[in-house]
Amino acid sequence: MKSQPKTPSLGEIGVFFLPLALSGLMLSAGQPIVHAGLARLDSPELILAAYGMAFYAAVLLEAPIIMLLPAANALVTDEHNYRLTSRCMWAINIFLTVAAAVVTLIVPVYRFVFIAVMQFPTEVAEAARPALCVLLLWPALIGIRRYYNGILVRFGRTAIIGWATAARVVMMILVTVMGISWFPEHGVMVGGAALMLGVFVDTTMAVVAARILLKQGVLPAHSEDSPAGGRTVVGFVRFFVPLALTSTLRIVARPLMLSGIARGAAPVLSMAAFPVALGTLSLVDGQLQMLQQVVVARVRDPATYQVVRRFTWIVSMGCAALLSLVSFTALGDWYHGGIIGLRGEVLAAANLSLVFLAVAPLLTGLQAYNQGLLIRSGKTVSVNVAAFFNLLILVGMINAVVVRTELSAYLVAAIFMPLALLAEVGLLYWWSRPAVASIHDECRVVPGRLG
Repeated sequence: MKSQPKTPSLGEIGVFFLPLALSGLMLSAGQPIVHAGLARLDSPELILAAYGMAFYAAVLLEAPIIMLLPAANALVTDEHNYRLTSRCMWAINIFLTVAAAVVTLIVPVYRFVFIAVMQFPTEVAEAARPALCVLLLWPALIGIRRYYNGILVRFGRTAIIGWATAARVVMMILVTVMGISWFPEHGVMVGGAALMLGVFVDTTMAVVAARILLKQGVLPAHSEDSPAGGRTVVGFVRFFVPLALTSTLRIVARPLMLSGIARGAAPVLSMAAFPVALGTLSLVDGQLQMLQQVVVARVRDPATYQVVRRFTWIVSMGCAALLSLVSFTALGDWYHGGIIGLRGEVLAAANLSLVFLAVAPLLTGLQAYNQGLLIRSGKTVSVNVAAFFNLLILVGMINAVVVRTELSAYLVAAIFMPLALLAEVGLLYWWSRPAVASIHDECRVVPGRLG
């Protein structure tokens, strides 16, 4: 009789998760690093607002390929699936690079998208364009990196992901420090260059490590357990498109949220302060998105499900407690003022925004966990629909409220962001219950109380 794999302990799950968490943490640190440099230049409000717009616009262009990581994690089970998904990855990246060039390099298109449609202040949109020109290849590099990271996660090689991200952050620090010292008049472009060169280093290391792994013969020629999504192009499209739409909706929410903020009271102040607060939030909860990959790669039976579920609650509640400590004590002033370099009204606005965002890490952890359960069972459409409701509540309520209240726009955004996330988590939890039941049924174990 074939022996069953040993159930991992909480500590072993932690060892698997730690490099992914450090990767997420270091990626989240990238934004505050650039913010800290740009905040010390002349006209910091305009520079921070323009850089924030450029960053979220670049991330919007990369949105469809963010989910290549869980797709590769779930689908690359044999040589056939690897070749097919790899070809799909390259086709997506080429398309997005062309789209980025059209939007950024053709001035009338750029102004139509960011000024006429999204209604960013003209001075902010014009200041952001040089950074977007620097970031033209950003979507393709992110797509390649995410795909090969998914393969590394599937085969437990998570350590290299942490090292590659560390190299990325070091590069960002070097470029930011040198750039603001040598070219202080081009602060927004310096920020874009720091992001671009950082992700280039990260991607190169991920590709080299994954290709070395694949050459070791870890993939069989054919696997009977291969999911349908990796067998044909149509299957891949059915599996991946809902995930791509999910990440697109999630990332679309940020520039649309900024667009709503731009219509409210104190728009430049809000556009300068709220992205900094979001950067601080990401510094604490950025690693929690990697819980999705832990679920996809490690949940295989009721025992591993229970261990991963407990681990999710422990890590998520710990991150929420940490952010609450920063939000409700003088640590907020110390970090936003002393480290990031904010002053006056921008500092106060960032601190107040963070108070309302304190519960977000717990919700982010539960979101990633339930998404992983659904992805594992192939229910990617449910993941997409839940993200749509998040976007609908967040952007809809911000745009509806900011024009009908005298509250500063950053405060409105800080209130509705966790509420929208809570609604998404509720839907994901409800829709993931059959996926949890199937984990028990597959092993012919009577399920206990689900949670």
